[in-house]
Order: sequence, then structure tokens, then C-alpha cells
Amino acid sequence: SWHGPSNPNSIEDRILVKDKLKLTKIRTLPDQLYYNVYSCRTADDAQLCVKLMIFYQLDDLERMLDSTHDPIGDFANAVSADIIKFTSENTFEEFVKKSGELNDLQMFPVLLERAKMIGYRIDKIVFRGYQASSQLQAMHDAAIKGRTKLQLDTRTAEQEQFLENMKLNNKMDRSEKENQMESIKAQHKLNLKALEHKEKLRQQQEEHKELLRQKQAEIEQIQLKQVEEDKQKLAFLTALSNQDVDLTKYLCAKERNSEKTICIENNGSSTSTEGPSGSNPQIRLQAEF
Repeated sequence: SWHGPSNPNSIEDRILVKDKLKLTKIRTLPDQLYYNVYSCRTADDAQLCVKLMIFYQLDDLERMLDSTHDPIGDFANAVSADIIKFTSENTFEEFVKKSGELNDLQMFPVLLERAKMIGYRIDKIVFRGYQASSQLQAMHDAAIKGRTKLQLDTRTAEQEQFLENMKLNNKMDRSEKENQMESIKAQHKLNLKALEHKEKLRQQQEEHKELLRQKQAEIEQIQLKQVEEDKQKLAFLTALSNQDVDLTKYLCAKERNSEKTICIENNGSSTSTEGPSGSNPQIRLQAEF
């Protein structure tokens, strides 16, 4: 027989009673235990009831059978030792602030050690709250009310001061931003002028490059035309040479065609003249260019 709840249907008023739980079979599935630690006193002598829920599981059946005859009672005693130690080291106010730490397994070293010794494993502990005397709770509520009012008054004063500072800062920021805006506008105008000048120079450079490109294209066209003409002349002269034409005489004759010549001829020879009884010489002027 193990410790069992006095009232299984109630969680808040549950008290463990010795030999209340009669077992014919041992459950090995994970289970939980609702347990309230009563008469815990804080460092300032405030009496509390701490409410917990313990999740556990049987790991070693043989060790449990060899080490304990009431594991529930062992859990209750071990967790009571941990809770009493925790409350005795803190005042009521400190306990309220630190109560969230009771959800941490590391705050229950005695329970963890005892569970391990008897073949159990503690998986999780949940702090379900605490209960104090009506007078202590009323005093605590009044203190909370006073602190809350003081905090609200302090926050109100801080907010008013914050608003005044914010207005002043906004004015200063606005003035600074206006100055910055004027500076930005002036700088923007200068940048626009610089960009316009730069764009104008770029356009002039592009126009100059285009003009140079056109001139270069014309020169190349002329050179190509000249090369083509030279090829044609060379082919023509080559053809003449192949036909046994004296190229030297041909070129000299061609050069003379570009000169002005005057030719005097008669009926016979161009170098003799006749007397009065002869025929009159004929003069022919021929201008060749």
C-alpha cells in the first residue's frame, strides 16, 4: 500500500494519506501527482501553501521493489524538503518574484536524487500557484495596489516629461531638417548644372568623334577607290604587255597627250617648204591636252 489522495475528486484540497492506495498491480506507464506542500514559511515568517504537479515514470522495477515500499510517500517527502528550503531562503516578496523558477527541475535536487535511487525518473514539475492567509493576502494586495499607483504616477510624470522633450526635440529636428533641405536644394542645383555641362561636353565629343569617323570613312573610300583604279590600270597594262605592246612608248605617248602641241604640216613633208612656184604650205594648229 502506498500514500494516496484523501479526496481523489478534488485537486485543490488533495492531501496524501498513508496506506490510502491499495495496489495489486504496479503501473509502469508515465503518471502525474498533484501535491500541495502546506505550512511553508518564508524568511519573513509568512506561511504559504505551494501547489505542484509532478510528472514521473518508472524506469527500473527491480530497483523500486528493492529500495522502497512507498514511492509516492518518498516523492512527497523529497519535494517538501526542496520547497521548504526554497521558501525559507526568500522573503514573501522574493518568493512571489522567483516563483516561476519552481517550474525548473534543477530547483528540486532532493526529489531528483531520491527518484533516481528508487528507480523512477522525474520528467517535469509544474508550479500551480500558492496560497497565503487571508490577512497576508490582503496586505500583499494593498502593497501591490500602492506600488501600482506609484508606478502609474511615475509613468505619468515620465510621459509628460517625455512629451515636452519630444516637442523640443521635434522643433530642433525640424529646424535642422529645413537647413539640410536648403543645402540639399542648393547642392541639387549645382549637380544639375554640372550634369548639363557634362552632357554638353559629351555631346560635343560624340559629334567630334562622328565627324572624325565620317572623314576617316571618306579617306578609306578614296583609298579603296584608288586601289581599285590602280588594280584596273595594272590589269590593263598587263594585258597590253601580253599583247607585245611597248609599255614605255605607250606611257610616254600618254604623258604627251596631256601637253599642248603645235604641228605645222605641208602636203609633203613637215620639215620642207617650196618656192613661189610650188604649192603653199598648210598650217594646222592642234591643241592637245
